[in-house]
Amino acid sequence: MDIPITFTMDCENLNHLSGVGGVTDWAFSERSIRGFIATLNKHGHKATLFLCPETAEAHSTWLHEIEADGHELGFHFHPDSFRDGMARGLGQLGQYVGDEQRVMLTEGVDVWSQALGVAPQCFRPGCLSANDETYPILVDLGFTHGSVSSPGRNEPILCAIWQPPLLDVHWANAAQRSLPGNLSFVDVPLSVDWETRFPHRFGWDLPQELMIERGDVATLGGIVSKHVKRAAAPDTHVAICVATHNVWDYAAPQDKKSQILSGLIETLTETASRTDVSFSPASVGGIAEWFSNFGES
Repeated sequence: MDIPITFTMDCENLNHLSGVGGVTDWAFSERSIRGFIATLNKHGHKATLFLCPETAEAHSTWLHEIEADGHELGFHFHPDSFRDGMARGLGQLGQYVGDEQRVMLTEGVDVWSQALGVAPQCFRPGCLSANDETYPILVDLGFTHGSVSSPGRNEPILCAIWQPPLLDVHWANAAQRSLPGNLSFVDVPLSVDWETRFPHRFGWDLPQELMIERGDVATLGGIVSKHVKRAAAPDTHVAICVATHNVWDYAAPQDKKSQILSGLIETLTETASRTDVSFSPASVGGIAEWFSNFGES
């Protein structure tokens, strides 16, 4: 049984410009990203880097090196951390009606595209915040795939409500974001333990997510195991999507998050060695292509 897996990193803006937190400085951001990618390269895994517009600008001279290694560059957007968004008291994407989302996203995409010389096709909203108008706007703006949802998030303060939990890779729905549909946009949900809630420091109502900073190796490995069991059922489209942020020192082997990342990769290897499961490294875009091919078979 073959299961695609991707490792994603939300590459945030500077902390003093970010309403929900960011990176201390650009040198640390580069160190974090390069360390993350180096670990994945060592073990043959692939990443999608979800880059805020300013992050794309700051790192534009070397990000295509990462892309050349088979990793993907995607677009990440928090209204409250784009330009003067925090000073203006802005929130998260799903808090805004469609017309406002379209304006903000268009401005952000322009900055990102000018920095990297190409338009993004892959998207993740900050805080996994979206509403029923978001997916059609993404399609209009040229996005074809992304990791937009966290199945089971139920946090109104962020407009990050993903109920009922839709765990499988799926085509987005133009009318109801938590149901599969037929929009030309493939969503690769963040992997979660849909039966366990995470005790977030802000009191947010979140599932236990497959996020490096949200659990130890045993906890995160348990999430993978639950999805492996799901994959054995007929008519499922299971992919493993791991997440983290550029605020941890992945270049330092002694850093706790670095150790958890390496430990999770070791767990994947051990699982594959004692079962009939193989994990296929892919970017989010690679998983979207894998899923799209089901309709052609």
